Amino acid sequence: MNRLNTIQRAILTLDGGEYQKFMDAYLLKKYNYKNIEPLGSHTGSNKVTKGIPDSYIKTENGKYILIMYGTVEIISYEKIEKDIRSCLDEDRVGIELSKIEEIICCYTSTNFHIEHKEQLENMVERIKITLIGIGTVSNDLLIRYPTLASEFLNIPIDTEQIYNIDEFVKFYDKNGMNAPINMELLHRENEVNSMLSKLEGDSILLVSGKSGVGKTRLALEVCRSMSFS
Repeated sequence: MNRLNTIQRAILTLDGGEYQKFMDAYLLKKYNYKNIEPLGSHTGSNKVTKGIPDSYIKTENGKYILIMYGTVEIISYEKIEKDIRSCLDEDRVGIELSKIEEIICCYTSTNFHIEHKEQLENMVERIKITLIGIGTVSNDLLIRYPTLASEFLNIPIDTEQIYNIDEFVKFYDKNGMNAPINMELLHRENEVNSMLSKLEGDSILLVSGKSGVGKTRLALEVCRSMSFS
């Protein structure tokens, strides 16, 4: 069985609460959201609770992204349509429709036809409908977010030696043997700018120095600067 099939089978074995926590983490990473509030699961457990939506995000403009998670594998169109309509019920959601910017529906079915996708995405005027299926999620885990596959599905995709910036900081500080690097870098702007200038002409830059002088934290700052340039 190839790794993509293994990931999809593992996702399908998650119970409701596990699936919601997994997908919350996935959406945070995929869209780089600054916050996500789960409503459909108990804190500290995988038990699900009844509520609309399952999770939500408050955007910087004061509007909301509502998220619904469906693990149904068959009759997916009817289930997703029902989920979308439930998010449009102001009494159940507790906010006016004008405050809803987007509704995200995640599903595990692979039997989802183009015409159904078109109908659902154009179902509501002035509200963006985003559909995310298991195919998109599983490919993202395989190619872009292998740490999620390891953490939530117990599937090692790589040797776990290459991370994005946030993952590197998390695992580095988790060690407990090194000085933490999840802190502000002060009074080293000249060094950062010098390193960035050198990287404009070269693809490799060697950082050397005695132990404890802040080589890792300095390199991290350069990586962050380059990622936003």
